Amino acid sequence: MRSIRRFGCLAVSLLVVLAGCGNGDGGNGAGAAGAAAKPMADAKVATGTPIKVGLVNTETTGGIPGWRVGSEVAADYVNRQLGGINGHPIKYEVCKTQGTPESAIDCANRLVEAKVAFVQVGAEAGGDAMLPILNSAKIPLVGHTAIGQQQQVDPNAVFLGAAIEALFAAPLKFYKDKGKKSITFFFSDGPGAKAWADGLLKPVADKLGIHYDIVQYSPANPDWSVLAATAMAGKPDVIAGLGLVDASCTALVTALRTSGYAGDVYVGGCSKFIEAVPEQAVGVQIFSDGWRDDVKDVAPAGKKAELETYVQAMTAAGHGDLLSTAGGGFGDTMTIARILTAAKGDLTGPGVLKSLKAAKSVDAFAGPQISCDGTAWKGTTACSNSVIFYQVESGGKIGVASDGFVGMSGLAPQ
Repeated sequence: MRSIRRFGCLAVSLLVVLAGCGNGDGGNGAGAAGAAAKPMADAKVATGTPIKVGLVNTETTGGIPGWRVGSEVAADYVNRQLGGINGHPIKYEVCKTQGTPESAIDCANRLVEAKVAFVQVGAEAGGDAMLPILNSAKIPLVGHTAIGQQQQVDPNAVFLGAAIEALFAAPLKFYKDKGKKSITFFFSDGPGAKAWADGLLKPVADKLGIHYDIVQYSPANPDWSVLAATAMAGKPDVIAGLGLVDASCTALVTALRTSGYAGDVYVGGCSKFIEAVPEQAVGVQIFSDGWRDDVKDVAPAGKKAELETYVQAMTAAGHGDLLSTAGGGFGDTMTIARILTAAKGDLTGPGVLKSLKAAKSVDAFAGPQISCDGTAWKGTTACSNSVIFYQVESGGKIGVASDGFVGMSGLAPQ
């Protein structure tokens, strides 16, 4: 939420920045938000048989432990305040990986032995390797953003956040709505990156009637002054970095500002540039697929209540220092509990999968309405196609740049 502050290397970096976020095409709505925003003093404790859930997250090689902590705090909130999932408390079986296929496989085997109902993943680059093992045991894989090719299409997987494709294409819709006519994207020069980008961006840009260009760069040793000059030569209305790491975002913003670029600058999910170059950061746009807790005062009433629940629960648990990275896990757990509670289905693996895939127009915690029935972005396991755009203001504050969520319905390439 605060840290966006929520394919290959692009997707991995995008997942890392989204891991701190909460989050379908939909409005800004309150919907069923009131249920999740129940006051902590009005407790309803779950006393039934626990539902065992695998919780897998990369933490041993620079991962984001806040995601796991947020999930655990949310589960405790659901268990102690909301009566669990129809009376059944969530019991996490935690498995930390090194972000490798081997460590993910080890976790999958351990969780099958533990007889979990489903596996919830955070920033897990090795997730694809888990799927054959989980599928054989009829254990669904549930997460927020699918980064592996198999996770994006596997019938045994459900991902609550926006499709990777929607995340990359959303700037086209946002800036078109702002009256912009051209945008230049920076993409890594990894194998197939340009072909993938063109295959996604061209049909969306054609539908919207906005021009785009791509400037490729080497992640190993980019010269951002030269790259910025290359992008500026085309005189685009917008220059955008997609999937950039924080250091590259800082360097890109600096290069564009010092070169006098007067157009819009968008750097996706980066955040550290705001502190690193505060004056140059003003006016730069960023995004998330959920509401940030630091803009809760301007969020719709239902979302504001949810964000206050998040801040209150994390603070009460002694993890107020992790607010910037725990929102994704907290939001996912709350949304999963919301869907399964409303479905009243059985809590076995197949039952959980059926209930999740039947979810349609569900109000996600701190996010838009989501549908996990395959309609959000056709051909993928994503439940959402919407993002919200923010803009850096003076003093490092964040403002909302879009009119709520920007949905991508009808824009997926056929």
